[in-house]
Amino acid sequence: MKGSSGREELADYAWTLPPWRAMPFAKESCMFDLEEFIPYRLYQATEKSSQKFRQVYISEYGITRAEWRVLFNVGLYAPIGSGEIVERTSLDKSKISRAVQRLVDREWLTRSDHLEDRRRHRLELTKEGARVLADLSARASEHNQAIIDRIGHEKARTLLQILFEIEAMDSAASHRGVTSSD
Repeated sequence: MKGSSGREELADYAWTLPPWRAMPFAKESCMFDLEEFIPYRLYQATEKSSQKFRQVYISEYGITRAEWRVLFNVGLYAPIGSGEIVERTSLDKSKISRAVQRLVDREWLTRSDHLEDRRRHRLELTKEGARVLADLSARASEHNQAIIDRIGHEKARTLLQILFEIEAMDSAASHRGVTSSD
């Protein structure tokens, strides 16, 4: 709105919140509202929405979040290097390195020298790694479908579009030298 302080726009937004969250815009406060901080909400939603799938990969396969992310990325993009996995997952290089080593030790991945640069390695799935990935992929798909069924296809599509936009914003900021740390 032209000439508005933004408070009216926030008030319009407040009506879309659940009743227990609609209060913050009704009061004047200099305190930052963590509950309305989008990165915090995204993190909370991620944790809540991934709990059941986390139980599957931990209890049935004894792997960490980093390990399943490595496994899926190798399955999708092999042959792939650890550096590429770091870029795709936004996980710390040391976490990826440890995850790769554990998966190699379990004989779910093979690591071979890169043809042009011997400091780099190429990762690929073993037969057992492909079997585990197939099972986890089916379970991840079921889990994802349960979320879609719960919120509806249209909302799920909109949510994915918004998430892709947020990811693109973060990528554009990092290319300009801006880093995000929350």
